Amino acid sequence: MLVNTSSQGDSTWIPNSGASFHVTCEPQVSHFDGPDQIFIGNGQGLHINGFGSSSFLFTIDSNICFKLNNLLRVPSNTKNLLSVNKFAKDN
Repeated sequence: MLVNTSSQGDSTWIPNSGASFHVTCEPQVSHFDGPDQIFIGNGQGLHINGFGSSSFLFTIDSNICFKLNNLLRVPSNTKNLLSVNKFAKDN
């Protein structure tokens, strides 16, 4: 399952069953400066510089709005990752 939230740019969300948070590199998330990092599968730490929430409209059968709470902005990440666990709990 890939979710594309916009027809402009690459706003595809890739489901990740091992992710604890939703992660994006998009600048729409509120900026903050802090020492926080997320750690990826190889143990590398990636700096977080934003935190917020977002939503997208799913229009296949009906107009359903899904929430992405606790969305982290990680500029060095190149793909939008959707935490399957958080998505299921929040929606």
